[in-house]
Amino acid sequence: MDEVRFGWIGQTRRAALEGLLAGLLEEWSREWWLGHASSQFSSDAVTELDAQARLQGAFISVGPHGALAIHVGTRATEAIGRHLALVVSDDDAALAASLGEQALNDLAASIHRRAGAAPVGGASKQALPASLTQARHGAFAVQASLGRLPLTVLIDRRLGERLVPPASAAVGSALVPRREALSQAAVQVSATMAFGQVDLAQLADLAVGEVLVADRKLEDPLHIHVEGRGVVATGYLRRSGTQRAIVLDGAITREHHYD
Repeated sequence: MDEVRFGWIGQTRRAALEGLLAGLLEEWSREWWLGHASSQFSSDAVTELDAQARLQGAFISVGPHGALAIHVGTRATEAIGRHLALVVSDDDAALAASLGEQALNDLAASIHRRAGAAPVGGASKQALPASLTQARHGAFAVQASLGRLPLTVLIDRRLGERLVPPASAAVGSALVPRREALSQAAVQVSATMAFGQVDLAQLADLAVGEVLVADRKLEDPLHIHVEGRGVVATGYLRRSGTQRAIVLDGAITREHHYD
């Protein structure tokens, strides 16, 4: 399954989707959980739910742009309401159940609204369909922890496409012209001139101070090499103030090769 996990979405959009859902979950936690604190809240993208988790079902919410599920294990809405309200007694079970139901419906609605439409009805406990649990069908999941309450939000491919459409991946990371992108890159440049032919005997006993006379003139062209690219241009030697300079007089295409 690893080879097809999130096959429908690239890394940039995966990160965007994970960040979007994590932000919605944290905002929901802040509004509904009395014990919310940054140190008590965490969220991460997860792989598919295991078989046991699938059998437990989840609270499923359907909208015009796709479906999502909120998986809380075997917990009922009453237990969720008690956790959010920090209530440990068994009093007001109906009130706790109502609070838990409202909180889950609000979380589902906030995700659907972000995708551009309201859900159709509230979230109801159902068996999980393959479109929400299997990677090959495009499922995406984010798990959050509100203290001791683990909660997983699963979305199907349709809803994921609405939340992070392909065009959104380019927002904030527009391409720049190639010249601008390379303007600060440093490369090693060298210029060489062919020396010409000499007798091998002249090279056998070279010593400091000896002079080799080439058969090339100083005005002959130089070959300019760029590190990692090879010969890119020709030029000739000149002086600029107190430094030597090279004046380019021609570019060399990839088809030209020099030994």
